[in-house]
Amino acid sequence: MSFFFKLFASLYLVIIFTVISLFTQVFYRNKKKRLERISKNTALVSPILLKIMGIKFRIKDHTNGKGLSGKSLVVANHVSYVDVFVLAAIRPMLFISSIELSGKPFVGHISKLGGTVFVERRKHTNLRQEIGNIASVLDYGFTVVLFPEAGTSDGTSLLPFRPSLFESAIQSGADIVPVCIRYQKIDGQPLSMQNKDQIVFYGGVKFVPHIIRLFRHHDIEVEVSIFDRISATGKNRKELVHRTYGLIEACYAWNR
Repeated sequence: MSFFFKLFASLYLVIIFTVISLFTQVFYRNKKKRLERISKNTALVSPILLKIMGIKFRIKDHTNGKGLSGKSLVVANHVSYVDVFVLAAIRPMLFISSIELSGKPFVGHISKLGGTVFVERRKHTNLRQEIGNIASVLDYGFTVVLFPEAGTSDGTSLLPFRPSLFESAIQSGADIVPVCIRYQKIDGQPLSMQNKDQIVFYGGVKFVPHIIRLFRHHDIEVEVSIFDRISATGKNRKELVHRTYGLIEACYAWNR
């Protein structure tokens, strides 16, 4: 696909998604049903968008299909806004993100329509309430995605995990599912220090120039590894962070 075809096809898809999501917000007054419909909207649009962008994902499932069944807190590494579409293309999910994102033009707008649960990471005054909000969404039976690095890394290694929001799984009794996202090739070339910034999106990188560069590529390969569910019952946040970080770090560092 040409650059301009990708651009206009993506914009057209975003417009359709926006209209459908706005109708969802208006006509689904029940919170659970509204979130369920919103997560399905995102799951429907995401694989189409990935195809337009030339992004192919492969799932490496270590759980025999049981990893993402039932209510769960998915804990994943985070290197790009593309991560959200990759995960949503696997199955309907809701996402946790920082309140700062909600105020950003376009990206914040789409995130709100996609049912993102926004939290204030910089202050701890409302932390208990925010943990309770996430736990209540988990109690509905949803799969909720947490990026515990609290931002995107530069793609070379994992950032430390922030433990506070793991408490939502402990409160709700939801299992935790570690997930590792690894971008492997860009236009047939292995991901390297020379080309990683074509997909990796981190601090200081401007969104519009980045997505324009991304649209100029035709074939991006990503692998999503899903690990066994970890029960949060009877565990503390430190233990959960240690186990999930170890699994994801080992996966992410392999073959780097």
